[in-house]
Parts: sequence; C-alpha cells; structure tokens
Amino acid sequence: MSVRIAFYFIFYSLAFSVHALLPIKKIPHQQLQRTLKISGIVASIPQHKSRYDRFDFQYHQWRLRLNWYNNAPTLKVGERWQLWVKLKKPHGFKNPNSFNYASYLHRQGIDAVGYVSTKKHPGKLLKQTNRYLLTQLRQSILNKIRQHSAGTSNYRGIIAALLIGVRTDMAPNDWQIFQKTGTAHLMAISGLHVGMVAGIIYMLILWCCKRSMRLCLWRPAQDFAVVGSLIGALIYAALAGFAVSTVRALIMLSVWGAAKLLRRVLPLMQALMLAFILILMIDPQAYQDTGFILSFAAVGLILYANINSTLSVWHRAFRTKGLLFLGMLPLSLWYFQQISLVAIPANIVAIPWVSFVTVPLSLLGLVFLLLNNNLAQLCFSLASLSLKPLMLLLAWFENLPYSVWHWGIAHSYDVVLIFISVLILFYPKKTHWRWSGVLGGFLLFFPMVSVPKFGNMSLTVLDVGQGLATVI
Repeated sequence: MSVRIAFYFIFYSLAFSVHALLPIKKIPHQQLQRTLKISGIVASIPQHKSRYDRFDFQYHQWRLRLNWYNNAPTLKVGERWQLWVKLKKPHGFKNPNSFNYASYLHRQGIDAVGYVSTKKHPGKLLKQTNRYLLTQLRQSILNKIRQHSAGTSNYRGIIAALLIGVRTDMAPNDWQIFQKTGTAHLMAISGLHVGMVAGIIYMLILWCCKRSMRLCLWRPAQDFAVVGSLIGALIYAALAGFAVSTVRALIMLSVWGAAKLLRRVLPLMQALMLAFILILMIDPQAYQDTGFILSFAAVGLILYANINSTLSVWHRAFRTKGLLFLGMLPLSLWYFQQISLVAIPANIVAIPWVSFVTVPLSLLGLVFLLLNNNLAQLCFSLASLSLKPLMLLLAWFENLPYSVWHWGIAHSYDVVLIFISVLILFYPKKTHWRWSGVLGGFLLFFPMVSVPKFGNMSLTVLDVGQGLATVI
C-alpha cells in the first residue's frame, strides 16, 4: 500500500512539473486599457443580467470575459463577431482570506476581462462557425427548455441547472433559499447527480442483460451495466459542459468502473485516494478549487462514519449526518463565513426528492425533446410541479429564526485542528480519550485573537473595490 502511494505521488510530482513548464498565456500589455477592434468567436452561453449580458469571447489564443451593456443582441455560441472592446487584467479584492476573484478567473481560463464599446462602433456579426459544438448543443437545449416550459414553469432555471449546469435563469430569491438552507450543492452537477444517473442506467442495463442468455454466456451482465453506466455518466458530464465538479465525479466513477471490470476488490478509502491522485495528475492546480476540498472532505467523512459496520442502519445514518455537519462546519466557516443550521433537515428532504423525482422527470423531458414536444413539455411541467412543495418547505426553513449562523475562522491551522477534533470525537471505537475532541469547540467559539492593549489601537485597511476603507 505504501509503495502504491509513493508511486502515485511520484506521478503527481511529474505532472505538476510538466504543468509548471507550460507557457503562460499573457495578453500583451499594449492591448490593455485602450479601445481595440478585435474579431473572435462567442465561446460560452451568455448570462443575462439586469443591465448587461456576460459571455466568453475567444480572441486568437486568449479567452476574454466581456460585458455587453445597453440592449445586447441575442448572441449564439460559435458566432464570429467584430467588436470594439476595452480590456484589463483580471483582478479582485486584496483582502486576506477573502474570495480571490483573479485566481478564480485564472482557473476558468480567462486571460482578460472587459466590456464591449458600442458608442461609436456597433458590433458586427460576421458569420456562424462550427466551433464549440458541444456548447452550441447545450445552448440549443437551454432554448428548448425555455420554449417548452414558458408559461407553465416558474422553476425552469432550476431545471436547466439540473440538466445542463446553467444557472443563468434561476431567480435570485430561489438561489438565496438554496444557500441559506445548505442545499445549494444540489444545483451543481457533481457526484450526487452523476452517480445517480450512472446508478439508474446500471440497474436498467443489468435488468435487461440478465434476460438475455446469449449476452450472459458471452460476458457477465455486470460488465455491460458498468460500461453503459460510464457512457451515460460521460454524456451527462458533457451536457454539463465538463465542469470541474462533473469531471471530478466522472474520474471517481471511472475508478469504480475500472475496479469492477478488472475484478479487483478496491477498498472505498483506497479508491477515494486513487481518484484524488488521478485528479491532481490531470489538473495539478485542482487543489485551489473550493469544491475540490469540500467534495473530497465530505466523501471522506461519509466513509469514516461507516467504518464500524456493526452499528444499525439508523445509527449509522444519524452518525453520518452528525459527522458531516460538524466536519464540514470549520470548512464552511473558513470559505463562506456562514453555515446553515437547518441544513440537516433540509437535506434529508431535498436530496431524495430532487434525486428521485425532479431529476428523473427532467431527464425524461430531455429525452422526449428528440421524440415528442408535447411529452417533453409534460415532463418539464411535472418536474416544475415537483419543485413547488420543496421550495415552499425550504422557504419555511429559511425564514426560521437563526437559520443561518454567521461566523468566521481567522487562521487555517484552526480549521485543521477543529477538523481533527471532530474526527477524534467520532472515533469508531469507544475509548476514554474520544471525548477530548470536544476541546476543538473552544477554538471555534473562543478563537485566539490579538487584542490591542489599553492606549493602543489596531488599524486594518480593506480593499472595497473603488477605494479603501479603514477599520479601527
């Protein structure tokens, strides 16, 4: 086992070294902070805001994120436009422990940001190209969802988010409800959705293949089911635009599928570690993604909670929920400075409801888009109808007093110590030192903060965008 881990880390080190040697794409400085005439291709599905449309624009080898103000035209992916733009380097707030917007744009492959200048030179559509065919397909699906759910669905933005990972049509109030109830992860196509789709396809193919003696004599039915589920998961990930979270889930599912096909018994914790290393080998900077840390921490906590298989099903279920809440608590406070106190009951209802009712109906509607528009509209209407009672319940959770706890953790080592304390508290074996994990709570509620002595003061300068603010 130790040899394998060393082997994995050697390959990760090589992958990181190769990635570091790759040339960095930097847009020339003379093309920044001035109005330029450029020609490029619309590379992403436009996001419709109240005052502007935002889209990615491929200009030679550089990818730009542009805002088009004042009645932007209906842009389609793959269109080549001639635009007058003003560009600048991506940047964000310089405050410590705050969201690094520049790093986020770098992870998205964005080389510069800017806006389209239409005062003197209106944009000119040149032609439609065959570039970004997958994104063109996703935009076509989004338009059909809008068309077939218009007038009958108040939650078409949620349906689009569940199917193709596009959240531009979601109402701000709905997104706020998901955030404050700790169910926002349902709107990101990740391991939960990919695993559910793969599981449904696996069971269907397994059921069909077991009824064919010829197939079973050629290959075991489980092999067909594994291959079919992986293909289905790949198609679903493609519909989501191969987002980072989706690719991560696809790699983890591929590890499971390879173990099944090779007839290898792979322990779950070892499979998680292998997926972790593979993702870092493919994308050595994946550790910078918040979703990467949170997803692997959550899966690791679930496996840790179920080490003791002698417990009853209900005992393990409550143990898993409690460990997930307390284990993710320091991470959530570190990254988001808040945590939903109603997340456990909200997720107990929302996860199975969305997974086994809303998503299957939405997927059926997506399939029927190719066969019968009336059936597609019916499925989308039923999916929207299934969301109505759920959103009412989540809104009730949101309006409860103290449903959200706003708190922050100042130091990264406090996060690590609190996380380890939770693991000690939930240690599988009953030991006299297990309750020492409660001491980690003191770091959370009584953080070590330096307070100026009498007669002195502490001055903090904050970056607020258009200027600076001082806190005394």
